[in-house]
This record gives sequence, structure tokens and C-alpha cells, in this order.
Amino acid sequence: MRVLESILLAAVIAFLLVLINKRWRKRLIEHHKTVFFSLLLICLLQLIIEGYRWQLIPLYAMTLGGYLYLYIQRVTSVLIIRRSLAFLLVLLLPIAVVLPSIIPIPNFPEPTGANKVATTSIHLIDTNRKEVYGRNKGQPREFMVQFWYPTSNDANIKYARASFLPHAEKASKTISERLGLPSFFLDHATLLTSYSYENAPISTQIGKMPLLIFSHGYESVRGQSVTLMEELASHGYIVASMEHTYGASVTIFPDGRIEFIDRDTLSGEGEEYDRSARRLGLQWQKDIEFLVEKINQNDVSSQVTKGVLAKIDLGRVGLFGHSTGGGVATRTCKYVDCNAVVGLDAWFGPVPLAYVSAGSDKPSLFLMSENWSSEKNTAWIDTFIDASPASGWYSIEGTKHFDFSDISFLSPLTNTIELTGDIDGHLAQTIQRSFVLNFFNHHVKGESVIQTNDLALDFPEVIQRN
Repeated sequence: MRVLESILLAAVIAFLLVLINKRWRKRLIEHHKTVFFSLLLICLLQLIIEGYRWQLIPLYAMTLGGYLYLYIQRVTSVLIIRRSLAFLLVLLLPIAVVLPSIIPIPNFPEPTGANKVATTSIHLIDTNRKEVYGRNKGQPREFMVQFWYPTSNDANIKYARASFLPHAEKASKTISERLGLPSFFLDHATLLTSYSYENAPISTQIGKMPLLIFSHGYESVRGQSVTLMEELASHGYIVASMEHTYGASVTIFPDGRIEFIDRDTLSGEGEEYDRSARRLGLQWQKDIEFLVEKINQNDVSSQVTKGVLAKIDLGRVGLFGHSTGGGVATRTCKYVDCNAVVGLDAWFGPVPLAYVSAGSDKPSLFLMSENWSSEKNTAWIDTFIDASPASGWYSIEGTKHFDFSDISFLSPLTNTIELTGDIDGHLAQTIQRSFVLNFFNHHVKGESVIQTNDLALDFPEVIQRN
């Protein structure tokens, strides 16, 4: 819980404890207005400074209920009314304690690199390519890209911290429903801030920087793995996270238009389903290719983004992605000038079968969950790795599919409701950050680093598969 939340909770608990003592209860009744305005002041400060969230409703209700209890003690002697209200306060107490704790304002892991991080987003329109999904079929293809990159060390003086989830007030409802949760469950996402500074200019202390392009999972969003993006950017990378319209759960454009996932993007059964997956993979691949083209041209209107694109070294490029995005990153590395690729619990459905069989000479790393992958997907990855001499496959024990995102930080309940595995979320993220950063430092930056096999020895949870 945050500081003022904890103070308010402590004040309410202290109030209830005092009520137990008859002597002190009489004094509280005599000074009920003072007591109420003290609780009310703390409550208002919490709302103003930290912000409202629905998980605190029981605590807010107890603040008001405490005053009502004291007031009723003064104006009525009807025992059932007094006891009923006292019982209600006692009943609310465990809820007021537990609810904010199991759905907290998370403490996200900080970036470990030497650089502070900034972020900015751009809206891209490919006028040479027609949309094949959604309600905009036949119109030019549109999608969003978010960048994370090193910024100046004094960025905190001039720029505000960016929201952890762009357009959180709208996106949070869609993400909650996608996870099978009530639409209001993630409303507190509007209160989450990242370690990145919104629209701060890129650092002038560093020359050209390598580019890492991330492709999200199916039904996800570009901000699904902010902690990983910030970690990489803090170590001197420019990271671009795609948001593939109609494959993302929700895409919100700068003019306020909202486009939801088109579930026809993956449809049918058997071979028909596989064809739809490869068709989707081609569209996402073309999104990445168009981004690279835009970087080459530096054809954007925003001065901040123009400065970011000007700093990119397209001779040092890595691709990575989660789930569907991991398969897309693998296939796209064949078509752009790519030094290395990482798949996080990758799904190979979007990868053409000929490419699966042929493999790749580009260094490839696959970090997989303990048991998410299907037999077909496992066979595809096995075939690809057998034909790819510079590839490796590691699994992380105790993980599930969504452990390869930031979801585990949102609540300790993610394991209980089986969204994530038994592994601690911070440990799962530490492993991923270590492996991805180490791999790209070697194969994109060309640094001398610890070998991946040796790095795996530092984490007993990591099992080498091949």
C-alpha cells in the first residue's frame, strides 16, 4: 500500500480499537466531530495526492461509517442500530486490509543501466499497403510504435514520468476483459507510472545506438513488457515496441480512435488456422519493415521522434517478441538487416513452414515457459533449431505464458487465478532481463559477455533444452 493509504488504514484501525474501550469510547462520542474531520482530512489528502482507486472503497466506507457510528451513539439508544453499524465496521475491516494488498499499486523493477530512460510514441500510416482486417479493410494500414531510449540525466527536472500503460483509462478495461476479469479490475492502471520520462529528448552524450524491435503477443499491447523495454534502453539501446492493429487487444490512435482486436485474424481449424496465422505473421512482418523504412527516411513530424530516429544505427539491429510476436520476430529477421533474434515463449504459427525447415544462420535465443507450448509448436521450434547452428532453447521452471510480460507485478493473485506460474514475478523478470540483455550485448553490440550456457548456471530455474 502507498504511504497515505497506509496512514488512513492505520487511523481507521486505531479508531476501531479505541471503540472497544468503554471509557475511551465515551470521549470519542464527545469529540465525534474532531475525530471525523481528522479521518476525513487524511482521506481527502489520500484522494488528492495519491488518487482514488476502487480497491479502497471499503476503507473510504469505514471512514464515513466511523463518523456515523459516533453520531448514532449520541442520538439514539436503540441497541440493534448501534450494534448493526458496529458489526458492519468490523466486517469491512478485513476487506479494507486485504483488497488493496492483493491488488496493489505495484513496485516495478527499476532499470539497472547507467542511463535514464525516455519514451515517445508515433502513429504510422503505410499508404502503399491496404488493411486486410477489421472495420478499415481496404484503407491504408495504420499502427502505433512506442520507443524507449536513453535520455539526459536531468530529464527528471523538466519532464514528467510517463504512464505505465498509454491511454490507461480506456486500455485497462479491454485488457481486463481479455484476461477474463471484470472490466473495472485494472482501473487503477491510470495511477501507474513507469521509470521513463514522457517525450524527453534522446541523450546527446551517446553516439549512434543499436535498435531493438519488439513484437507483442496476440491480443496484447505494445506496453506489455515495459520493465524489459526500460532495462534495455537504460543500457544504451533504442527499443521500438510495435502495436499491431487488429492483432493487439486495443489500439488507441492520437486522434482518439479506438480499434479493437479482430478475432478473424486467427480463424478456422487445422491447416486453415495455420494459413491464417502465417497471413497474420506477414502483416506484422510488413509493419516492422515499414518502421525500418521510416527510420531510414527519418520522415516523421515530431522533433523528439526525429531526434530518436537520427540516432539509430541500422547496422546493429535485434528483433524480439513474445508469443505470436516471437514467431514474427523469427520470420522477419530473414527480411530485414537483423543481427540476432529472441523469442519469449514464442509461437511459431506465423512462421512459414519452409523457413522453419531451412532454419537461420542468425543467432537465435528462445526463452520458453515450463509447459505452455503445444506439441506442434514444440516440433516447429525443434525443427528450426536443428537447422540453425547459432540457436539455443532454454526453459524457465515455474513460469507460464504470461510470466513473459509485466502482468505478474499487478497482483499476487495472478498465480492463484493461474495467469502466471509459481515463480516469483521479480525473479522471472530478472532472468529474462539478464538473458535478453546479455544476448543482444554480444550479438548486436559485439561485446564480450558471459556465454549463454554459463549464464544459465546462475539461475537454477533455467533448463537448457538443446
